[in-house]
Amino acid sequence: MQNEYLIMLVPAAVAVAGGVLALLWNPLAQARSLIQHFAAGVVLSALSVELLPEIGREHARPSMVRVLFCKLIR
Repeated sequence: MQNEYLIMLVPAAVAVAGGVLALLWNPLAQARSLIQHFAAGVVLSALSVELLPEIGREHARPSMVRVLFCKLIR
């Protein structure tokens, strides 16, 4: 039972630490841009791993998705 609470405490502590860091540190524009691009990459990674395979299984064949993607980027 103690181990579960410890595991739940880690993300809460990181969230609090991030809030304190945001209060105390005002990053330069270049650092802010770097952080935002990293966060966008994390979001895209989560989407590609979690949601896109499920959407592909339920809706379209992979070959159709590839063809439409290639037409879209032209």
